[in-house]
Amino acid sequence: MTSRLFASVVLLWAVTAEAEPQITDGNVPAAATSSTSPAAAKGKDSRGLREILDSATRHFQVGNYEQAIVEFQEAYQKRQLPTLLFNIAQAHRKSGHWAEALSLYERFLKDDPKSSLSPEAEAHAAAMRARLDAVRATAEREAAERLAQRRTEEAEAMSKAHEAERQKADEALLVAAKQKEKPVYKKAWFWGVIGGAVAAGAITTGLVIGLRQREPSADLGVRVVEF
Repeated sequence: MTSRLFASVVLLWAVTAEAEPQITDGNVPAAATSSTSPAAAKGKDSRGLREILDSATRHFQVGNYEQAIVEFQEAYQKRQLPTLLFNIAQAHRKSGHWAEALSLYERFLKDDPKSSLSPEAEAHAAAMRARLDAVRATAEREAAERLAQRRTEEAEAMSKAHEAERQKADEALLVAAKQKEKPVYKKAWFWGVIGGAVAAGAITTGLVIGLRQREPSADLGVRVVEF
Protein backbone atom coordinates (compact mmCIF):
# COMPACT_ATOMS: atom_id res chain seq x y z
CA MET A 1 0.00 0.00 0.00
CA THR A 2 3.04 2.27 0.31
CA SER A 3 3.87 4.07 -2.91
CA ARG A 4 6.28 6.42 -1.24
CA LEU A 5 7.05 7.39 2.33
CA PHE A 6 7.55 11.10 1.77
CA ALA A 7 5.65 13.16 -0.77
CA SER A 8 8.01 16.07 -0.71
CA VAL A 9 10.24 18.15 1.51
CA VAL A 10 8.87 21.57 2.49
CA LEU A 11 11.08 24.29 3.91
CA LEU A 12 9.73 25.39 7.29
CA TRP A 13 11.15 28.84 7.57
CA ALA A 14 14.13 30.39 5.94
CA VAL A 15 15.63 31.34 9.27
CA THR A 16 15.58 27.76 10.55
CA ALA A 17 16.46 26.05 7.26
CA GLU A 18 14.65 22.96 8.60
CA ALA A 19 12.60 20.66 6.37
CA GLU A 20 9.30 18.91 7.06
CA PRO A 21 8.85 15.40 5.63
CA GLN A 22 5.37 14.54 4.34
CA ILE A 23 4.11 11.02 4.87
CA THR A 24 1.99 9.97 1.91
CA ASP A 25 0.82 6.53 2.94
CA GLY A 26 -1.27 5.96 6.06
CA ASN A 27 -4.69 4.91 7.41
CA VAL A 28 -6.90 6.70 9.97
CA PRO A 29 -8.31 10.04 11.45
CA ALA A 30 -7.35 12.41 14.32
CA ALA A 31 -7.21 16.05 15.19
CA ALA A 32 -4.07 18.09 15.77
CA THR A 33 -4.61 18.64 19.46
CA SER A 34 -1.93 19.54 21.92
CA SER A 35 0.16 16.58 23.01
CA THR A 36 3.53 16.15 24.60
CA SER A 37 6.42 13.89 23.68
CA PRO A 38 8.40 11.84 26.22
CA ALA A 39 11.02 14.58 26.27
CA ALA A 40 8.39 17.25 26.88
CA ALA A 41 6.87 15.21 29.70
CA LYS A 42 10.03 15.76 31.71
CA GLY A 43 10.01 19.47 31.05
CA LYS A 44 10.21 21.81 28.12
CA ASP A 45 11.30 19.93 25.00
CA SER A 46 14.55 21.48 23.87
CA ARG A 47 14.71 19.52 20.63
CA GLY A 48 14.63 21.41 17.41
CA LEU A 49 11.92 21.00 14.84
CA ARG A 50 14.17 18.95 12.58
CA GLU A 51 14.91 16.52 15.41
CA ILE A 52 11.25 16.18 16.34
CA LEU A 53 10.29 15.53 12.72
CA ASP A 54 12.99 12.91 12.30
CA SER A 55 11.81 11.14 15.46
CA ALA A 56 8.17 11.28 14.37
CA THR A 57 9.08 9.90 10.95
CA ARG A 58 11.04 7.00 12.47
CA HIS A 59 8.07 6.10 14.66
CA PHE A 60 5.80 6.15 11.62
CA GLN A 61 8.14 3.97 9.57
CA VAL A 62 8.22 1.20 12.23
CA GLY A 63 4.43 1.29 12.71
CA ASN A 64 4.44 3.17 16.02
CA TYR A 65 1.69 5.46 14.80
CA GLU A 66 0.45 6.66 18.17
CA GLN A 67 3.86 8.08 19.09
CA ALA A 68 4.22 9.49 15.58
CA ILE A 69 0.96 11.37 16.14
CA VAL A 70 2.25 12.81 19.41
CA GLU A 71 5.48 14.06 17.88
CA PHE A 72 3.93 15.39 14.66
CA GLN A 73 1.50 17.33 16.84
CA GLU A 74 4.41 18.70 18.85
CA ALA A 75 6.05 19.79 15.62
CA TYR A 76 2.80 21.48 14.59
CA GLN A 77 2.83 23.45 17.84
CA LYS A 78 6.21 24.82 16.83
CA ARG A 79 5.29 25.51 13.19
CA GLN A 80 1.65 25.53 12.03
CA LEU A 81 2.37 24.19 8.57
CA PRO A 82 -0.44 22.49 6.60
CA THR A 83 1.79 19.57 5.65
CA LEU A 84 2.07 18.61 9.31
CA LEU A 85 -1.73 18.28 9.38
CA PHE A 86 -1.43 15.90 6.46
CA ASN A 87 1.21 13.84 8.30
CA ILE A 88 -0.85 13.69 11.48
CA ALA A 89 -3.88 12.60 9.42
CA GLN A 90 -1.79 9.85 7.84
CA ALA A 91 -0.73 8.52 11.23
CA HIS A 92 -4.31 8.66 12.50
CA ARG A 93 -5.52 6.79 9.43
CA LYS A 94 -2.92 4.08 9.99
CA SER A 95 -4.08 3.84 13.61
CA GLY A 96 -7.67 3.36 12.55
CA HIS A 97 -8.93 6.72 13.84
CA TRP A 98 -11.26 7.39 10.91
CA ALA A 99 -13.05 10.47 12.26
CA GLU A 100 -9.85 12.19 13.38
CA ALA A 101 -8.10 11.47 10.09
CA LEU A 102 -11.03 12.86 8.11
CA SER A 103 -11.03 16.04 10.19
CA LEU A 104 -7.30 16.56 9.62
CA TYR A 105 -7.45 15.85 5.88
CA GLU A 106 -10.23 18.42 5.58
CA ARG A 107 -8.21 20.97 7.58
CA PHE A 108 -5.20 20.37 5.37
CA LEU A 109 -7.25 20.83 2.19
CA LYS A 110 -8.71 24.05 3.58
CA ASP A 111 -5.33 25.45 4.65
CA ASP A 112 -3.42 24.45 1.49
CA PRO A 113 -5.90 23.65 -1.32
CA LYS A 114 -3.24 24.02 -4.04
CA SER A 115 -0.79 21.60 -2.49
CA SER A 116 0.51 18.76 -4.62
CA LEU A 117 -0.74 16.50 -1.82
CA SER A 118 -4.36 17.70 -2.22
CA PRO A 119 -5.47 14.89 -4.59
CA GLU A 120 -4.16 12.25 -2.19
CA ALA A 121 -5.72 14.03 0.79
CA GLU A 122 -9.08 14.21 -1.02
CA ALA A 123 -8.93 10.51 -1.86
CA HIS A 124 -8.15 9.57 1.74
CA ALA A 125 -10.90 11.89 3.00
CA ALA A 126 -13.41 10.19 0.71
CA ALA A 127 -12.25 6.80 1.96
CA MET A 128 -12.66 7.94 5.57
CA ARG A 129 -16.20 9.14 4.89
CA ALA A 130 -17.04 5.77 3.33
CA ARG A 131 -15.62 3.94 6.34
CA LEU A 132 -17.55 6.11 8.77
CA ASP A 133 -20.76 5.63 6.76
CA ALA A 134 -20.19 1.87 6.85
CA VAL A 135 -19.67 1.97 10.61
CA ARG A 136 -22.88 3.97 11.09
CA ALA A 137 -24.81 1.65 8.77
CA THR A 138 -23.56 -1.38 10.66
CA ALA A 139 -24.49 0.18 13.98
CA GLU A 140 -27.96 1.10 12.68
CA ARG A 141 -28.49 -2.40 11.27
CA GLU A 142 -27.45 -4.00 14.54
CA ALA A 143 -29.72 -1.64 16.45
CA ALA A 144 -32.60 -2.48 14.09
CA GLU A 145 -31.97 -6.21 14.54
CA ARG A 146 -31.96 -5.82 18.33
CA LEU A 147 -35.20 -3.85 18.16
CA ALA A 148 -36.81 -6.45 15.89
CA GLN A 149 -35.76 -9.24 18.26
CA ARG A 150 -37.17 -7.34 21.24
CA ARG A 151 -40.47 -6.69 19.45
CA THR A 152 -40.68 -10.37 18.46
CA GLU A 153 -40.17 -11.47 22.06
CA GLU A 154 -42.78 -8.97 23.27
CA ALA A 155 -45.28 -10.20 20.67
CA GLU A 156 -44.70 -13.84 21.65
CA ALA A 157 -45.11 -13.03 25.33
CA MET A 158 -48.33 -11.13 24.61
CA SER A 159 -49.63 -14.01 22.53
CA LYS A 160 -49.00 -16.45 25.36
CA ALA A 161 -50.67 -14.13 27.84
CA HIS A 162 -53.74 -13.79 25.62
CA GLU A 163 -53.88 -17.54 25.06
CA ALA A 164 -54.14 -18.12 28.81
CA GLU A 165 -56.86 -15.48 29.01
CA ARG A 166 -58.77 -17.11 26.16
CA GLN A 167 -58.59 -20.49 27.85
CA LYS A 168 -59.89 -18.99 31.09
CA ALA A 169 -62.74 -17.28 29.22
CA ASP A 170 -63.71 -20.54 27.48
CA GLU A 171 -63.70 -22.43 30.76
CA ALA A 172 -65.83 -19.76 32.43
CA LEU A 173 -68.31 -19.90 29.55
CA LEU A 174 -68.65 -23.67 29.84
CA VAL A 175 -69.25 -23.41 33.57
CA ALA A 176 -71.89 -20.73 33.09
CA ALA A 177 -73.61 -22.76 30.38
CA LYS A 178 -73.82 -25.81 32.62
CA GLN A 179 -75.25 -23.80 35.51
CA LYS A 180 -78.03 -22.25 33.40
CA GLU A 181 -78.99 -25.37 31.46
CA LYS A 182 -82.48 -26.83 32.42
CA PRO A 183 -83.16 -30.59 32.69
CA VAL A 184 -84.78 -32.03 29.60
CA TYR A 185 -88.04 -32.78 31.38
CA LYS A 186 -88.35 -29.10 32.37
CA LYS A 187 -88.14 -27.84 28.83
CA ALA A 188 -91.36 -27.04 26.89
CA TRP A 189 -90.27 -28.82 23.76
CA PHE A 190 -89.83 -32.04 25.77
CA TRP A 191 -93.47 -32.06 26.91
CA GLY A 192 -94.66 -31.13 23.46
CA VAL A 193 -92.97 -34.23 22.10
CA ILE A 194 -94.35 -36.37 24.92
CA GLY A 195 -97.90 -35.01 24.38
CA GLY A 196 -97.72 -35.70 20.69
CA ALA A 197 -96.51 -39.22 21.29
CA VAL A 198 -99.36 -39.89 23.78
CA ALA A 199 -101.99 -38.53 21.38
CA ALA A 200 -100.62 -40.60 18.54
CA GLY A 201 -100.68 -43.68 20.72
CA ALA A 202 -104.30 -43.08 21.75
CA ILE A 203 -105.40 -42.70 18.15
CA THR A 204 -103.62 -45.87 17.15
CA THR A 205 -105.21 -47.81 19.99
CA GLY A 206 -108.69 -46.58 19.08
CA LEU A 207 -108.27 -47.58 15.47
CA VAL A 208 -107.18 -51.07 16.40
CA ILE A 209 -110.13 -51.57 18.71
CA GLY A 210 -112.59 -50.27 16.10
CA LEU A 211 -111.24 -52.53 13.39
CA ARG A 212 -111.52 -55.54 15.63
CA GLN A 213 -115.17 -54.80 16.38
CA ARG A 214 -116.11 -54.54 12.71
CA GLU A 215 -114.19 -57.55 11.53
CA PRO A 216 -116.49 -60.66 10.97
CA SER A 217 -115.50 -63.89 12.53
CA ALA A 218 -113.57 -65.99 10.10
CA ASP A 219 -113.58 -69.05 12.29
CA LEU A 220 -116.53 -71.26 10.82
CA GLY A 221 -115.35 -74.57 12.17
CA VAL A 222 -114.95 -77.75 10.06
CA ARG A 223 -117.06 -78.11 6.93
CA VAL A 224 -118.41 -81.36 5.65
CA VAL A 225 -116.99 -82.43 2.35
CA GLU A 226 -119.65 -84.00 0.11
CA PHE A 227 -118.91 -86.37 -2.84
